[in-house]
Amino acid sequence: MDYLVIMAGGSGTRLWPISRNSRPKQFQKIIGDKTLLQNMFSYAKLLLPTKNIFVMAPAVFEQEIRKELPELPSANFFSEPSAKDNGPAVILASARLFAKDNEAYLGILWSDHFIKNPANFKKAFRVAFRAAKEFPDYLITIGVKPTSADTELGYIKIAKEIKEYPEGILYKVAQFKEKPNLALAKKYLSSWEYLWNTGYKIFSAKTLLSEFKRLYPQFKNIVEEIIQVVGSSKEEEVVYKNWQAFPRLSIEYLLVNKLSKILVVPADLEWSDIGNWQKLYEVLASESGHHMVVKGHHIGVDNENCLIYAEEKMIATLGLKDLVVVETADVVFIANKQRAQEVKKILAKLKEEGKYFYL
Repeated sequence: MDYLVIMAGGSGTRLWPISRNSRPKQFQKIIGDKTLLQNMFSYAKLLLPTKNIFVMAPAVFEQEIRKELPELPSANFFSEPSAKDNGPAVILASARLFAKDNEAYLGILWSDHFIKNPANFKKAFRVAFRAAKEFPDYLITIGVKPTSADTELGYIKIAKEIKEYPEGILYKVAQFKEKPNLALAKKYLSSWEYLWNTGYKIFSAKTLLSEFKRLYPQFKNIVEEIIQVVGSSKEEEVVYKNWQAFPRLSIEYLLVNKLSKILVVPADLEWSDIGNWQKLYEVLASESGHHMVVKGHHIGVDNENCLIYAEEKMIATLGLKDLVVVETADVVFIANKQRAQEVKKILAKLKEEGKYFYL
């Protein structure tokens, strides 16, 4: 059977100060009147019935997730003991669903993505789930044709065509490319061979777990022990006991980059991962058609290409250009729009000075 797992444990630090440790970006109404998590849940419901959709996050977020997604079945929240990047979370979700269904096929989604073309999202996942069954030894991913020379995203180089479906075409993956410099990003943009890597993964749980145990024999007994106790009173205890043994790695570094059998479905999703303030500006400017993007109370004269985000106070601006201005109850953040993704430098300074309340 097919399942979807929405990963909702990210910290979203590059959207600070809106995104905080206690309430990261996936729980914020950054675009429209729904949170990013609620938007992704609505996309997921285009693909599968609610009973087949799961959400995974550290236990500390469970109450917020149940509040935002009241229709999520009680058993469909997958708790992870602590945030540990997403690699161990994907393995744990796979083990839990494999224990419930030995023929489980999983689609991994991310809670902070924005998709302007959900119809194409649905088509791409139809192809991906079908391909996962026809090529069960392969991991399937979804790529997006780049629209800019983005240096903050990973890329996928495609190889030969494998199969054409009514809803899309399946290609062999030649190589994954990590975040490139600007010159390489421009090269990728001008070539038909490169796609943005959305990070979506569709696979047989049985195959993924087999590959993980093959590559990491030291975790074979741990994975099998977790599978054996899923659904029992011992599950939480066993998961907690073994969690710290897993390395803190993304699923790309933990597993995907070590696999040779990977296929990709190119799709025009009009997609963004809302990874930083510049990305958010691009999405909101595209939605509104205006060069000034404003959320909250603002009055301005002679401003150009700015993102103004006010939670409580009215922001007044005069003669600003290419800036991000964000106001929350306890922080005002002002940055050059082209450098806003460097906000982690601010967070490092806050930690250095012991000002953890603002994180």
